[in-house]
Amino acid sequence: MRKVLLVYVCLIARLSLAQHYVPTTATIAVHDDNGQPVKNVLLEGGFRDVSNAGSRDRFSGTTDSNGVFVAKGHALIGVGVRAVAEGYYETITSVPLDLKEGSRLEHWDVSVSVLLKPIRKPGPMYFRHVDNFSFDPFERVGKYCLGRTSSYDFVAGAFLPPTGTGSRGDVRFTWSMTIHATNRIGRALSYDSLSRVEMTNAVDGLCKGKPDGVIGGEGSSYISAYEAPLDGYTNAITFYRNVRGTVAESNDDQHYLYYFRIRTQTNEMGQVTNALYGKIYGQINGNFTYYLNPTLNDRNVEVDPAKNLFTVLSSREQVRGP
Repeated sequence: MRKVLLVYVCLIARLSLAQHYVPTTATIAVHDDNGQPVKNVLLEGGFRDVSNAGSRDRFSGTTDSNGVFVAKGHALIGVGVRAVAEGYYETITSVPLDLKEGSRLEHWDVSVSVLLKPIRKPGPMYFRHVDNFSFDPFERVGKYCLGRTSSYDFVAGAFLPPTGTGSRGDVRFTWSMTIHATNRIGRALSYDSLSRVEMTNAVDGLCKGKPDGVIGGEGSSYISAYEAPLDGYTNAITFYRNVRGTVAESNDDQHYLYYFRIRTQTNEMGQVTNALYGKIYGQINGNFTYYLNPTLNDRNVEVDPAKNLFTVLSSREQVRGP
């Protein structure tokens, strides 16, 4: 780790010596989720470099009636901005300096597009972080777990017995591993692993969402849509990882936003008549955070972080973001 860090520092140092601070004009345009400009947005940011402060020239200002603010400075790496306005979720955006090796910019004109999502109708929900033991490949240190199955109750917020107090399994987690070859101390060198996330009710489902940011990182602090989709759900998602020595193959793309539908009821024509809806942040085949709307047939997934219907949670289970 130290060696990797040292190499990174050396590369940054070489970059700062090889390049110069580029005079930059950044035109920052802020718009909402309907593409409309947002005025009077406070923008704070800087032109990034490799100093301890992270930027040499910093700026602060508000957008005009067209949702635009122009900042000027000198950039070495790029430009970054934080957008804040009353009635909206905060957004952090950056644009890297696109400089080809061996070239030299005399001036950089960059357009920075910022999505600022409005706060609409956040409501009370069940939400908590889940440390999912189901996909842990080890029973204990040095001993592989070759298969495990567990079920989770979203409404109760607990795994089913014997590991929890849940009473109705909404989702089942199954993990299995087949070891083909090990080294002399038992480490798997060649193996196939399979993790499956399956809704126990045949008409319940999961579907991927398109996030508007990275959890705890850049983009909007509210990464999901305001409503769970009406359709497009699948009953099960399966992830595999096959390893043969130093060669690995997997279909796991590390996606971190899903919507779900549970306790679904349908009529004789297969149409959904009743269901509960929610969303999941994080690795669905690992540890994750979920939000469940308690109101039947209400697809709203915009949560009020101050109104958690789970009243007794450990510090690890608590969730503070939207």
